[in-house]
Amino acid sequence: MTISIRTAPEERLAINQFIQSCWFSTQMIIWGEMADMTNAAGFIAVAGATSCGLITYRINDVVGEILSLGSLREKMAIPA
Repeated sequence: MTISIRTAPEERLAINQFIQSCWFSTQMIIWGEMADMTNAAGFIAVAGATSCGLITYRINDVVGEILSLGSLREKMAIPA
């Protein structure tokens, strides 16, 4: 069973390690701006006790933007 949960402050270290392992940095350039991914809001997908996916986002004024979308399951969707 896979579940998605909103990222929580106590999970931040594990989330930052996930970001680092997928994109080799916790800093991203988005539209010419440096984004600090260590503070990004998001949802993490968990199967059993293992994190298998992460989506991060930001909302500025009325515009929402996905910052990252990562899955550790090749050729397989992560069900909601």
